[in-house]
Amino acid sequence: MMKPGEEETRMTRKIIFIFLLIFYYAFLYAIETDKLQMCAIPGTNYQLSSTEVTQCLFEEVTGENPSANINPNYPVECVSYYDVIYFCNKLSVLMGYEPVYVIEGETDILMAYQPFYNLEIDYKIEINENADGFRIPTIKEWQYAAKGGENYKYPGSDNIDDIAIVKPYDPEESHEYEVAQKKPNGYGLYDMSGNVSEWVMDIYEEELNYTCGACFASGYGEDFEIPSLGYGTRKFSRGDIGIRLLRTNIKNITSSNLRLRTNEAKDNETICIMSKGSQIKILEFGSPETIDGISSNWVKVEVQSDAKDSDGKPIKAGTVGWCFGGYLK
Repeated sequence: MMKPGEEETRMTRKIIFIFLLIFYYAFLYAIETDKLQMCAIPGTNYQLSSTEVTQCLFEEVTGENPSANINPNYPVECVSYYDVIYFCNKLSVLMGYEPVYVIEGETDILMAYQPFYNLEIDYKIEINENADGFRIPTIKEWQYAAKGGENYKYPGSDNIDDIAIVKPYDPEESHEYEVAQKKPNGYGLYDMSGNVSEWVMDIYEEELNYTCGACFASGYGEDFEIPSLGYGTRKFSRGDIGIRLLRTNIKNITSSNLRLRTNEAKDNETICIMSKGSQIKILEFGSPETIDGISSNWVKVEVQSDAKDSDGKPIKAGTVGWCFGGYLK
């Protein structure tokens, strides 16, 4: 028989334990998503993840790590094209973005698919072009970003050993390595050649999709040059194909009063001064610059509804101009 107050004490301990558990997992999630660094690609309206998706991030989002070669900082592999769709939508929801992939009007992929079993989604996969969540790039988007605004033979260098760890292929040995160990390209993207290949959206033929980026199994030499294309069966996972994320339709708000200019750079004509909290949509990333100790890109933006200027007057929705991205949040 419990003593007076003992039941209340046990309940209090349970509540404290539950709160600590929630805080612990929230803390872990914050650490892993903080490792997801997105790089603005100048001259476009999209961002790419600076590295391939790591096993630790994939497991944090899905609760699973299907990879054959286990290391939290290796790129995730053994993921099918359909597993990637599941991961992208789940990550989008977790980070408060609108999912890109839609199946039968639903963004919850589990309504039509069980991941990690080499199964197929039997329904038409549609793309919400206006969503701001994660997806994988197209070949065109991937190859443009891989060049990094440079004219090198490989993504970031004319010397393959600068940008990838390359060994003779041995089926008994893991050739993956931790992400971001070598030099990035001009846009800050690591492992665009080497490590694993990456799924892209383009269809090769009926049951196959293209992949981009030479992988550890490709060998040494021409396979690592841009363009480096392969393909894989959508429903099957392979130990040499992983994920690189893309986001577009990115919306931000101004963190302070901010000049909207006719073009990049501070000396261009001012269209208006947007008040703090004005919502804008990024249309294109321009050249990088450091202003007031902040390094960012100039961005071409479209003013959204209800934005006001510094005098409190409405700014017409759809107004387009340039501003410094370092003052957006």
